[in-house]
Formats: sequence, structure tokens, C-alpha cells
Amino acid sequence: MMLAFAIWLPTLVGVALASADPRSRAAVALTSALACLICAALIVAAGETRLVVPWLPQAPLEMALDAQNRALALSVPLIALAIAVYASYHEPADRLGRLLGWLLGFVSGMLLIVTANDLVNLLIGWELVGACSWALIGHRRSERAPGRAAQRAFIITRAGDLGLFIAPVCALAVDGSASFESLHTLPSWAQTVVAWGVLAAATAKAAQLPFSTWLFDAMRGPTSASALLHSATLVAAGPYLLVRLQPFLSTVDGVPTAIAAIGLFTALAGGWVALAQAHAKRLLAASTSAQMGLMFIAIGAGQPLIGLWHLIVHAWVKAPLFLAVGIAREAAGSYALGAMRIGSTLPLVAVLGVVAAVSLAGVPPSAGALTKEAIIASPVHLAPWMAFAALIAGSLSAAYAARFAWLAFGPGSLRRYERPAWQAVWAMAVLVIASVALVPVIESSRALARADGGEATPILAAVSMPALVLGLASGLWIARRGHAMRGASWFGLAQALARVFEHPFAMLAHATTRLDDRLARLVQTAASASTTFGAHLSGADARWLDGQIALGRRAQNTAARQPPGLVAAVVRAQTWTARHLNEHGEALAALLIVGSARLTRLAGSDLRRLHGSAAHRYLAIVTIGAALLAGALSWGH
Repeated sequence: MMLAFAIWLPTLVGVALASADPRSRAAVALTSALACLICAALIVAAGETRLVVPWLPQAPLEMALDAQNRALALSVPLIALAIAVYASYHEPADRLGRLLGWLLGFVSGMLLIVTANDLVNLLIGWELVGACSWALIGHRRSERAPGRAAQRAFIITRAGDLGLFIAPVCALAVDGSASFESLHTLPSWAQTVVAWGVLAAATAKAAQLPFSTWLFDAMRGPTSASALLHSATLVAAGPYLLVRLQPFLSTVDGVPTAIAAIGLFTALAGGWVALAQAHAKRLLAASTSAQMGLMFIAIGAGQPLIGLWHLIVHAWVKAPLFLAVGIAREAAGSYALGAMRIGSTLPLVAVLGVVAAVSLAGVPPSAGALTKEAIIASPVHLAPWMAFAALIAGSLSAAYAARFAWLAFGPGSLRRYERPAWQAVWAMAVLVIASVALVPVIESSRALARADGGEATPILAAVSMPALVLGLASGLWIARRGHAMRGASWFGLAQALARVFEHPFAMLAHATTRLDDRLARLVQTAASASTTFGAHLSGADARWLDGQIALGRRAQNTAARQPPGLVAAVVRAQTWTARHLNEHGEALAALLIVGSARLTRLAGSDLRRLHGSAAHRYLAIVTIGAALLAGALSWGH
């Protein structure tokens, strides 16, 4: 339960902050910092543990904290702590509590991903991180551009996330379990589906080709959100997922090679895009894609430990670089690299930024140099050319880091600038100091990398340092000359994706909307015609059938002016008959009774006369009767 409390504590505090939205910056900073600090302490106290939460009979939610993921699980809340303090004193005070609330939700989502031991639990954390990224990128609701950028970034990453929906569904349908251990027991076709689904999701989240363009949209968010997004959360979830599942992925044909190839091409392309950038945040965004590509190379080459350590080092290095860019932007009034040069104005911030940039470049003896060297050597046993391609990618990282450091933190004088809050500067300093302190930790872990065969060949080791020097020199030369370079927008990838996917779907959506409008108008016309026809039919019924018969003097007067209907005519005929029968019926009844009585009396007297003695009467009756009978018989013939 301690592990579960550590995971969900930041979210609970974040909801409280977003709801209360306190006005005091100190209160926001203290609350969020305490939440992250307690979360880190709980992770340390939990040790290596495993938690199973009942969900489905055969598929419970599993969380595990072990030697592999503990370092990253501890890095997430500690990096978030420094970023939360920075945000509390650097970001605008408007809706600051909501911003910190989403940042803390980011922490919970990433911790759920890091500790997940099954695909379903992983998917929950994956979706939470995606929702938080959308909210943070579009945090400035008063502006239209951040909202549209958040939608584009969310949709592009969701395209790859479909793979992570398919993977647990396939595992549950085939085996009834989604735990990582049970993936090895799946049939070969199911393993292929799960492995490629996981790779698609990791590729999109890590901004690898062809999904790399969404990171530029993500730069619309606040600087503190970008710092957390590019360091310990969201983007880091991609390579970590591959690290976690590398024992399984390595058994599926073609997947390790695809991982290494995706990483290699992205590291090369991302390095060039970063080198060509004139926008500080976009340069760091492209460098994130390139650095994630280096991690993919190590994981695809069968060195997940190297990829994991480079992920941790990158997180501690990239966060202070973004914070430094935020401070430089406030001083210079722009993210344009040519307008910064804060070295003379803000020397402490500049020095801290340069130290972080040195580690990003991979200059010895920084922690970044140790992990990058191991990554370059990792694919040697697969193909030597891949190792030399990785060496070129590493040289590009040195070039863009040197160019960035010179343009952003080089000597210069700003006439008007806003001095940053000391809390924000010290938050950045803590991150830089921690990245330097990682050097002995990485050194101790390199023995494990050597045991796995991650040593460079003599030729590769011989050209590694010249390649680094060449990269640094090229970056400084490009920065000083200020040449514009092509490829700053991912070589037109965003436009190509827009033409292939966005524009056709937009046209389809517009066409569907127009068709829907026309169908809606058709339905409205039919409804209106039906209503009109019903009204006329009702009027005809009332006018010609019912005759508008109603009670009351006013209704009778109105009906009198209308032509009578069939029902009214029948009713009036019955009324007239009843009235006349009422007037003459009694006399008619009396006439019938009296007349029948008189006729009966006359008939009786005539019958009495027939019974008399006069024979001629009988003879007359017989004669008349015979004549009538003869006439009737002759008429029938």
C-alpha cells in the first residue's frame, strides 16, 4: 500500500491545488514541493516491493518496484520538485494552482508507467500522462495557438497509442492475462501483435520518426511544463517501455532491428534539425528526439541498461536547460537564440546552463559522456556501420549543444531585463548539481555494461574523441557565422504529414459536415411539410367532418358562420327528427291506437253479418273468391 500511496499522492494534492488555486506563490510552492518530497521518501521506504490489486479474476493490476526501475521512479518526483518550485515563482500567477495540479498529475501518471507490471496498468498510466500533456500544452486558454497545438500533439501521439490498446486486448483475449511475465507464453502470432503494438506506442510517445513533429507543438506550453515533459515524464515513457519489455521484445523477429533503425534515423535527423534551429525551445525539443533515438539504438542492440541510464542522465540534464531558457526568455523578451546572450547579464544562470549543455554534448567527464560512449559502442556486435552512424549522431549532439550554449549563455549585454526570482535559479542549480553527482553512479554501473559486451572497438575508440571535437567546433563555427540552415522543420515532414493525413481528413470532415447540413435541412423540410399537411388535415377534419361543434355561445356563433360538416348535418337531422317526433308523436300514437280500435270494431261487425242467414251473401263471397283465385293463377302463367 505504501507504493500505491506514493503513486497517487501527487494527484490528490494536485486536485486540491487546482480546486483551491491559492493566490500565494509560497503556498503553491510549499504544497507541491512537500507532495513530491513525501512521494520520493515513500519510494525509498518501500524498497523492492510488489503490489497486486484485484481487477479481473485472471488479470489483476500489478505494480512492482525493483532494482531496474527504482532509480527512474525516484528521479521523477525529485525532478518534479525542482520544477514545481521554479514554476511557482517563474510562471504567471493567473491559474498557477491549476498548472501545478496538472504537473503533479504528470508525476502520478509517470510513476504508474514506471511501476506497472502488466499492460492494463501501463495503459492507465499512459492515458493519464497523455491527458496531462494535453492540458499543460494548452494551459493558456486565452490564446488560440496553444489550444490548437495541444490538439495536434495529442492526436499525433494517439495515433501511435493505438498499438498499446491492441496489445493488452490481444494478450487478454489469447491468454487471459496481461502481465509482463505471461507475454512469453503467448503464441508467436500474438507475440508479434503485442510487440509491434508496444513499439508503435513507444515510438510516438518518444517523438521518433515519423511522429517527431508533435514536440514542436508541445513548445506552446509553459516552460515548466516543457521541462517536465522533456525530462522525467511523457517523452521518457517511450524508451522506458522498451527497456522494461526488452527481454520479451528481443525474442520477436525483426523488432530489435526496427528499434535500433528507428532510433538511428531519428538521432541523425533530430541532431541536424536541432543544429538548424533558431528558436531555443525548439532546439531543445529536437535534441530530445535525437537523444531518445540514441536510447533506442542501445535498446535495439540489446543493451537496455545503457539506454535506461542515458534516460536518467538526460532527464536531470534537460530539465535545467529548459528552466534556463525560460529565464533567458524573460530577460531577452524572446526565444530567439540570436537575442539572448545572457552570459554578462545573468552569469550564474549562464554557468549552470553551460554545465548542463556540456553533459548534453557528451563532453568528458560529464555523466552524459559516459552513457553516450556506451551507446555508440552498443551496436558494434550487430553491424559496425551502425556504430559509426551512432558516432555521427553523437557528434551532431555535440554540435547543437555547443551552438546552443554559445548563443543562449555566451557573453552579451541586455539593456533591459527582468531579474529572475532566486527560488527559480536555485531550483535550476539543484538539478545541475544532481546531474554532476550522477558521474560516480554511472561509473559504477559501467561494469554491467562491459559484461554485456558494450565495449567499443579500438578503431571506434580512436575516432570517438576527434568526432566529439569536430562536433563542438562545428557548432561554435555555425553559431558565430549565423548561417541559416535547411531542415529546421524536420525536412518538411510536418507539411507532408498534413498533406497525407490532416488535409484529406479535414476535407472529409468538411464534406461530411456539408452532407450532414443538407440532410438536416432535408429532414427539417420534411418535418415542416408534415406539420403543415397535418395542420391542413386537422382543419379539414374540423371544418368539413366535425363542423367545429363546440359548447358555449361564442363557439356556437363561430360554428354558425362555418359551413356544416357531415357529423354536424347528421346531428342536426337527428335533432330535427327528435323535436318533431316530440311535437307530433303523441297525436300520431293516439291516432294509431284509436284508428286500429275502430277498424277492429268495424271488422267484427262485418264478420257478424257474414254469419247471418242470407244465402245470397255466401254465394257472393264464394263467387268473388273464385274469381280472385282464377285471376291469380292466370297471372302466374
